[in-house]
Amino acid sequence: MNTLTDFTTQDLARLDSLLLVQALQALQELTGAADADLYSEAPECQAGLNRLQDSIQQAYAVLMGIRQALGSEDVALAEVRANRILDEAEEAFAARSLGEERALCGEWPRPSTVADYLFWIEDEARIQQAYRPDDPEQAAEQRFYVEALQELALELRGLGFSPSPPPWEAAVDRSIAAGGAP
Repeated sequence: MNTLTDFTTQDLARLDSLLLVQALQALQELTGAADADLYSEAPECQAGLNRLQDSIQQAYAVLMGIRQALGSEDVALAEVRANRILDEAEEAFAARSLGEERALCGEWPRPSTVADYLFWIEDEARIQQAYRPDDPEQAAEQRFYVEALQELALELRGLGFSPSPPPWEAAVDRSIAAGGAP
């Protein structure tokens, strides 16, 4: 017998949809039958309604468990994919190093999450877009670099990540929280 961990995300998504449809169909049938029995005070009708209520609660608990498992697995898979993408981008054009160097130069905390790296990657793309080298060869290389940064950012955003807030804003927020002036 398969356990929840034996299923792939796609299997669980299909199972989730199938169970939901089946649960709704059963609920519809049972609700119709219960409506007919609501006006009956016979003990067997009340017992049937109690079983119906228990079954509905159990089905709901199972569906919520499946959805929770799907959600946590999707987040974990997105994190793994994003880190692989960042590793590939590091090999291609030092994407992780760029974030670490930029943070170090500004004396900000070293990026540690996908969201942190995404912030620095998008920030670098904005800075590079504003820079206009006079040399045509340098300009072409710079355009290629900006496009690579933008594509990387789009890939990470496509996995559901958003950039961390700028570290200087977080520093101001911490200062305000500590009672200091902004």
